Amino acid sequence: MRVIIGVICLLILVSCNSNKPLQVGEKSVVPTTYNFDWLLGDWKRTNDEPGNRTFESWNKESDQLYVGKGWTMKSKDTISQEIMHIELENQNWVLKVSLPGIYEVTFDNINTTKNSFEFGNDKNDFPKLIKYKFDGKNLNAEISGGGPTIPFEFEKIVLRN
Repeated sequence: MRVIIGVICLLILVSCNSNKPLQVGEKSVVPTTYNFDWLLGDWKRTNDEPGNRTFESWNKESDQLYVGKGWTMKSKDTISQEIMHIELENQNWVLKVSLPGIYEVTFDNINTTKNSFEFGNDKNDFPKLIKYKFDGKNLNAEISGGGPTIPFEFEKIVLRN
C-alpha cells in the first residue's frame, strides 16, 4: 500500500513540474520580484550595417518598469528610433515597443531567466519574437518571426552628455 501511495505522489509531482517551453502567445508568470537590471546602461551595436551606428539606453524607473530607448544614426542624422517598456501588468511582464507618434505593440513574456528573456506577439506582422540575453559582458538580442531573423550584438559604453 505504501508503495502505491509513494508512486501516486511521485506521479503527481512529476506531472505538476512541466518544463514544456511556452509558445508565442502563451504567457509566462514571472515573479514580481524578478528584475531586468542586467539591461541597465548604454549599449552600442557592434554588428551594424556599414555607415550606421545603433544604440540602446536602458533605465529602471521602478521595480515594475524598465524604459529603453533605441536609435540608429547615419552620419549625424537619426534615421530611426523606438521606445521600449518592460513593465508588470496584471502580475505578468510585458514588453511594449513604440515608434513615437506612430504605433505601439505589446509582446507577452514567454520565457525569462536571470540573464535573458523572450517576448512574443503572434498577431504582429514583424517581429513576432524578441529575445535578449546578457552573457556577463555583452548584450545579444534577436528579432524574428514574420520576416528575417536579425541579430543585434551590443557592447556596453559610456555615452557623453
